[in-house]
Amino acid sequence: MAEFDIQKVFRQVDNELKKAYFQSRVPDMKIDWKTVGKNNINPLFEAFKNLPTEQREKVSQEMNDVFDISINKASGPVIHNLVKLFELQTPADFEDWTLPNKSMWILINGSDEVKKRIFRYTEVDSISERFWLKVSLQGECSGKITYTGEQMSALRETISAFVFRHTGHGKQCIIDHVVRDDMGEECFFVYYDKPHRIIPQWNENGFSWDVDHASSEMVFVFDYVRNELRIRAKAFDRAKRTLLCQTWADIMRGVSLDQSSFRSKLYDIDDFIYREKSHLPLELVNIFSTFEVSFIDVDLDGSGKERLTYNHKDGDVYDRLDTLYSNQALVRGLAEVRKIKFRVRLNPRFKFNRDMVIYFSGDHTDLYSKNEAVRQTLADAFETLGVIQSPVMDVINGAADERNKVAV
Repeated sequence: MAEFDIQKVFRQVDNELKKAYFQSRVPDMKIDWKTVGKNNINPLFEAFKNLPTEQREKVSQEMNDVFDISINKASGPVIHNLVKLFELQTPADFEDWTLPNKSMWILINGSDEVKKRIFRYTEVDSISERFWLKVSLQGECSGKITYTGEQMSALRETISAFVFRHTGHGKQCIIDHVVRDDMGEECFFVYYDKPHRIIPQWNENGFSWDVDHASSEMVFVFDYVRNELRIRAKAFDRAKRTLLCQTWADIMRGVSLDQSSFRSKLYDIDDFIYREKSHLPLELVNIFSTFEVSFIDVDLDGSGKERLTYNHKDGDVYDRLDTLYSNQALVRGLAEVRKIKFRVRLNPRFKFNRDMVIYFSGDHTDLYSKNEAVRQTLADAFETLGVIQSPVMDVINGAADERNKVAV
């Protein structure tokens, strides 16, 4: 993940935009703009360092915002849609600009609402399809509606209690509701009560919260055209995310979910959640130091007629699946994982420093380890993740003992 560097931002943005920004934010800053070039940003950087602390921190924060927008691949389409939505008068060649230049222009000319929506929309659009848990709402509950204050309060209080019960956070969760008319969606961003992320503000309009746009812990997105709800909640396994979906559907749309709302699958691709680059599931960070898919057998549409197998030696399994589903008229939600094999290594605190292979096929589960404590740890971990409901540990029978002799 790229790290913020204000000098890099200065180099990526054209001089005219940098000059317009500083003249609007720090009009009394002393600098000869003729000495500032595309690559020679030293005069600008020195002038920035000489600003009073409060102004310097403000500029640094906004340049960080430009950086966050410009490195997000989802930002381009989002900016395009927001320009149309808010009828912003952009330069004639705006569509040909680089993303850093577009981001800086929006920062200078866009309202606070435009900037807020950029971060909210890109947060949703940049989440990979496999990270969402999706559910179809039954009954006549589709369409755009106006929620009452009582509904929003009930949702906030219920989720706060749920989060506090399971994590210790959330006694005062904040929920930010944003409607995306261009997509036919409404988003609910949930923020925990972390003092360094949520700061109370008082102004002439009364009390409000200053929320770090990058700190949401949970996102609900309801497609009110397709009547589909999806949730991204990093801290919770599938079972808890299912309960959260039921909570939202009950309070906000007055419907109950049943098993027909969730497609039954042998193994759900969305259950295997990966952290970027490290390939480590967020839920299992304290258990595994290595967690990789080494083999997968996928039924592409759930019919059993079209199946593909992927091996890690041929490239990252999930990257290849993403490419497959983006290039063909296939629905990821219909896919079923028939067989899957993992290569894992436990966290050093378990004092078991070796790679292990874990294999799932139907109700058949192999946990390749002679160590009973290790087998139980593996079983508990995968139950917690929600991948399997009741692991059948073949290590108990004689056939497994033979496999253990050659297992890695």
